[in-house]
Amino acid sequence: MLDKSSKKEPPFSKANLIDFKLFKEKKDTAEIARFVAQQICEDCIDEYHKLKSRLNR
Repeated sequence: MLDKSSKKEPPFSKANLIDFKLFKEKKDTAEIARFVAQQICEDCIDEYHKLKSRLNR
């Protein structure tokens, strides 16, 4: 059996979450998918730069 305390949880906060019900009223599915992908890419790029700056110290 896995120990739940050893399982790493993703860093979600309410500020990071998207209200899809509200968003869906204004956008179509392709726009929602594009928006989510853009947010993920921006987060990954930010994380990459943080890690790179730590390694270059």
